Amino acid sequence: MMVNVPGTPGTPGTPGTPGNRIILWAPLLCIVALVAYYDLFLYTYAVNVPYTDDIWDVLQFLVNVQQSSGWTDTAAAFYEQHNVHRTLSSRIIYYLAYTVEGEANFRTLTLLANLSLPLILAMLYLCVHDKADKRLLPLVLLSSAFILFQLRTFEISFWTMAAFAYMSVFLYGIASILCLQNASPLRLTAGALCAALATFSLASGQLIWLVGLASLIYQATILKTAPKAYITWWTACAILILGLYYADYQSLLPAGYFVSRFFAMPLTHIINFCTLLGSAVGQSSVLIATLAGIAMLTLTAYSTFHRFREKNLAVEFFAWYVILSAMSITLGRSVEGMEAVLSPLILRYIFPSVLLLAVMPVLLFLNLPAKWLNPKLFILLAVVSAVYSGYSYYAYSPGVQRHLEQSTGSHNLKRFWYYGSPGEVPTAMVKNAITCGIYNPKKRWYAKYQVSPLVLRVTEPELWVPPKKSSAAKERTDKLNLNGSSRT
Repeated sequence: MMVNVPGTPGTPGTPGTPGNRIILWAPLLCIVALVAYYDLFLYTYAVNVPYTDDIWDVLQFLVNVQQSSGWTDTAAAFYEQHNVHRTLSSRIIYYLAYTVEGEANFRTLTLLANLSLPLILAMLYLCVHDKADKRLLPLVLLSSAFILFQLRTFEISFWTMAAFAYMSVFLYGIASILCLQNASPLRLTAGALCAALATFSLASGQLIWLVGLASLIYQATILKTAPKAYITWWTACAILILGLYYADYQSLLPAGYFVSRFFAMPLTHIINFCTLLGSAVGQSSVLIATLAGIAMLTLTAYSTFHRFREKNLAVEFFAWYVILSAMSITLGRSVEGMEAVLSPLILRYIFPSVLLLAVMPVLLFLNLPAKWLNPKLFILLAVVSAVYSGYSYYAYSPGVQRHLEQSTGSHNLKRFWYYGSPGEVPTAMVKNAITCGIYNPKKRWYAKYQVSPLVLRVTEPELWVPPKKSSAAKERTDKLNLNGSSRT
């Protein structure tokens, strides 16, 4: 019995037929509209105000570059450690944007950071376009797009430093994995460069060297499509880049700390890991998040073994990279006392889960039997994803408003803050950046935000005026203000 697979001659959806054109172009237009709407939302609400780490990683970095006395001081400013990370990759973009605009504009930087999302989606397409039914692939990627361009990740989407770190580390990671497919000397070099950029974006970016090594071993020993010398070359690059990363590195914790923490509470860490992995599905429920994390982990493992010996496992390698990154976040948060299983549901750690969930439609598509590759199935999946994404704009708009009011409140009061630092220190750093001409904030107070998911219908809000204070409270506030009692 012959199975009618869409796209074969004599069956509905043959290339060139009206049905095929609709299935091809309608999802592409939807993706373009979705990206445009997401960018419009960011453009409408992003503000030119530094938020916590932005003060250190953006403003103070640019001040250090401006005041450097030579190329060695400049290089040291780019290379300087921030917390447990080295963010050289992000600082290059900070500096280029500053050079072009003539100032550090956090609204511009927020938009630049979020450009990683459409680029990641494009990379997903490039990972599978040679193997998949190209007619159905835009419909599959539409589901991924709905999952990517949502509001559950607002805590990093509107936070410049975090957006660059979390989003670019996965962009560089998938670019490295893509370059290593059908490896050649040129592609191997490009893959190593992308891996280096990932390493210097976020600490978890170092894991791309491990995933890339697995990819090359797979190609050299299983498929026998790449010379084993590539494994040696990749290992040498990893040693070199990691050596540069850890040169003069100030470790905040003793060696073996995370391993000892894991074995002290193994079950808690495993639950936390699964919860974090599935938090994009059940952000308000530990049980749902844990089950979703286990399900996504299972599908990734199944796809890896089911498609073993396939020439192209780029999507599976990328999924494992995301999973390993979530594992590193779980261990990293243990330093903050992550004993409670509710901790992995903190929104700023949800992005790896969202990204892994966006990969799931592609893995599902790659593993379904040919007789199940029906447009109706993926239209249904796209509708479910659309409801999931649309609900996030409804449910998380109040959270966006609180987040923006916290940022604009710092500007209005001229009192900035950073985790674990006295308020006077980050405030003085912002004042110094203003004095140096690097940061030019608004000369008036920000309005109070009324966030609506339908940004095209948003009207200009009234200027926000704080409640009147007693003379004693006003005096205390003025002492903390950057320019005394001035509102300019």
